Amino acid sequence: MTTETIGPASTQAFEATTVKSVPAGWEVQWHPDPRSSHEWFEAALRQIEELRSLATNWNTYGAPRLTEPTSSAAAFFLALVRSLGSVGLAPSVAPTSEGFIHLEWNRDEMGMELEIEPTATMHYALFRADDVVAEGTVTPERYPVVAYLVTRVFS
Repeated sequence: MTTETIGPASTQAFEATTVKSVPAGWEVQWHPDPRSSHEWFEAALRQIEELRSLATNWNTYGAPRLTEPTSSAAAFFLALVRSLGSVGLAPSVAPTSEGFIHLEWNRDEMGMELEIEPTATMHYALFRADDVVAEGTVTPERYPVVAYLVTRVFS
């Protein structure tokens, strides 16, 4: 069984691989289920670290480098997804020309796209075929809601 503590806390704590920080005032504890595969998580963290090595102007159009707060927010979100259940589908991870991290899951006619800013604000869109089912913008306090949606749609 996977257990987690997600929510406001007086201290910051995070027990997960290579995640450097979490949003101020949040605590997440992850206790892995040895029967679950989370290889997608490790691969996504490696991709995020690789994106951090991109230089300014990596796209030749003046794109900024990815910042540590952006990569930490993305890693934090992925750790929430991992803590909520088994997601057998790895997200694609890519930089955007604005300096955001783009995460995307696709299965059959369903798709979800997330963009995480350096401020940790997340923009999300859930698609079915060519129709937008849900979209919005959330701050880290609402990340668990989006993480839950990812686990339910892409498990």
